[in-house]
Amino acid sequence: MGAGVAGIVFFLILFFTPGSFGGGDVKLSLALGYYLGAEKWFYSFAIAVFLAGMVIVGKYISGKINKKEEIAFGPYLCLGAVLVKIFM
Repeated sequence: MGAGVAGIVFFLILFFTPGSFGGGDVKLSLALGYYLGAEKWFYSFAIAVFLAGMVIVGKYISGKINKKEEIAFGPYLCLGAVLVKIFM
């Protein structure tokens, strides 16, 4: 169930914003969905998006990155999954 939910979410994101995630992010998310289940995967994805957003905004404000740079999302997916596994 979790892998299905992750697949649908990433399919919709990639359908409406092509190039927003790489293939590795999709595969990792499917594996995490299978491992965590649908509800916990959703929480881990939300945490990953929040953490990535905070880091990216901080780096953008400090001038370390620009708008055109690609950011690896996999580490944030993993960190979100670890935090969910520890605290839920």
